[in-house]
Amino acid sequence: MATSKTMHLLRRLALALVAPVLLLHPWSASAGESFDKGSCTFNGHKLYGDIRVVSSGADVTVREVTSGADLNVKKVTSGASSCGEWRMVTSGADTTVRFVSSGADVSIRYVTSSPGAN
Repeated sequence: MATSKTMHLLRRLALALVAPVLLLHPWSASAGESFDKGSCTFNGHKLYGDIRVVSSGADVTVREVTSGADLNVKKVTSGASSCGEWRMVTSGADTTVRFVSSGADVSIRYVTSSPGAN
């Protein structure tokens, strides 16, 4: 039978192996927050329509990437009614976004065709 010291070391080893996985898993950083591909929203905020970029107090934080994006975004000048179609505005926005380099709610990639959730 294992000694108390051995059991203590095994518990510490298990914690050392499991803790990084739990801390780095995507759902751990934003518990209760989610990107809903079906409705193209993040926490109820539309990821299409009139979008305004702000420096603080954004509805959604986004990170621009070149591959593996959650959402393909196409900038349009009118009729932004489909998932991933963004009409950039300076007031009266459906959703406000703030660009960040890490810890984003949603990753985006700008495209010229086929906007939408990935």
